[in-house]
Amino acid sequence: ISRRLKMAFPEIFRGHELQQLWAYKYSHDREGIKMHGDDAAVNVNIWLTPDHANLDKSSGGLVVYRRFPDPTWDYRTFNHYTNQAKLERQFRNDAVTIPYRQNRAVIFNSHLWHKTDNFRFKK
Repeated sequence: ISRRLKMAFPEIFRGHELQQLWAYKYSHDREGIKMHGDDAAVNVNIWLTPDHANLDKSSGGLVVYRRFPDPTWDYRTFNHYTNQAKLERQFRNDAVTIPYRQNRAVIFNSHLWHKTDNFRFKK
């Protein structure tokens, strides 16, 4: 996947090698990952669950905020910020919600604040 992404989007991935790979499997009755930023250059989120399992087609994806953490904060600070609700209210007008779709890839600057959208999937 990494090699193919570099071929398809050379201007985004030039000079970057895959450093870390995460995979998540959420339970239907849990929350996703809370608001955070990542210590990387580029994030690629790919969703694999079939669309028919998503009970709310307007949700289940990703919320990306067009805001960066304070540049004086280190990685630990912006990933363990204690007042996320305040930040979400403050940045709500800068939020872009990308709805869930099977086989959709979302590519974005890793430092941007982002979180898993609310979701309701079948058991």
